Amino acid sequence: MYFENTKDVIISETNFIGNLQTNTNFLSSNVGFINSTFTDGKENHIRAIDSDISLDGVTIENSIDNDSEGHGVSCYNCLNVNIINSEFRNLTAFKSPAIMIQFAKGEEINIMGSTFERNHAQ
Repeated sequence: MYFENTKDVIISETNFIGNLQTNTNFLSSNVGFINSTFTDGKENHIRAIDSDISLDGVTIENSIDNDSEGHGVSCYNCLNVNIINSEFRNLTAFKSPAIMIQFAKGEEINIMGSTFERNHAQ
């Protein structure tokens, strides 16, 4: 999935399983994931640039990508980031396997009620 300059994208109760490329790409968009699952992926699951991003009840698990940074969620120049009641499990990456936020431009990075378990950086 690729979204550019999109005001509101809501992805709800959706499963991403075993994909060999980045599952979702966002550029200058406002995106929310609700009760969705990403598993067995080979590249970043969620990649965002210059975007607002929100995860609520999202599970990202059982994935390896030894070349990626922020294998679960990768945000560059992101505005507001909200991660609530989400799970990051068994992720392996070159750097920052669960979440990588670089050069955040917004006022708020909020991570609440989430679980990070057995993640590994190379």
